[in-house]
Amino acid sequence: MYAGYATQVWSYGGSDFDENGKCSIASDEVIAATEDFISALQISGASDWTNRRWYELAIDFANGKYGLIVDSDHYVAYFEDSKYSSMVGEFGYALPPVGPTGLMKPNLWTWSLVMNAQSKNKENAWRFIEWASGKKFLTRSALEGNMNPTRKSTWDSPEFAELVSSWGDFAQVGRELIEKHAKVLVTPATNYRKVADIWVRALLDSYLGKKSVRDALTQAAKEMDAKVAR
Repeated sequence: MYAGYATQVWSYGGSDFDENGKCSIASDEVIAATEDFISALQISGASDWTNRRWYELAIDFANGKYGLIVDSDHYVAYFEDSKYSSMVGEFGYALPPVGPTGLMKPNLWTWSLVMNAQSKNKENAWRFIEWASGKKFLTRSALEGNMNPTRKSTWDSPEFAELVSSWGDFAQVGRELIEKHAKVLVTPATNYRKVADIWVRALLDSYLGKKSVRDALTQAAKEMDAKVAR
């Protein structure tokens, strides 16, 4: 949801919350983005989309089941690995499309290394974080299928350049995406998982025809406003 769909929402001029902290997923912009998103899924997406996990969709695409996917760029680890893909070397990579407003706003999804403030082993925890985010390990892990490296030094390394040299425009597009366009667009919230679950449920209800997109998002916006931790 926070990769391809979120990119579409913000590129249509929408957002999850407005500048005053009020949920805005029932705005005309988000409704339009969602209607187009749901329509595309129903016409040409996976027939069992509601039961498919992200990595299953990535592997399906890697084996020619779909002609286009707009999602996380780390899927390249599946696309260009013959253990998972029957189309290695045949993929094209491009920036996400602009919305009707002329905007291209890709959302940046991140994972984080954090230490609990109540940790009884802060020194060892910090040493692990240093190791796991360090140049040596990230370069090694990228060469072993862990995409995408979060260090510029890894992208600049000869070893990584050699690894991706046969992957078409992946490296060029990936760097342009992260260096010029991608941002964390989702509004931070301490209970964002619960907030996101409400939004996802609205998408599922729309996809399954239980509610119109407008009705589903209007109801979800009310629930998200009540749930969000301010």
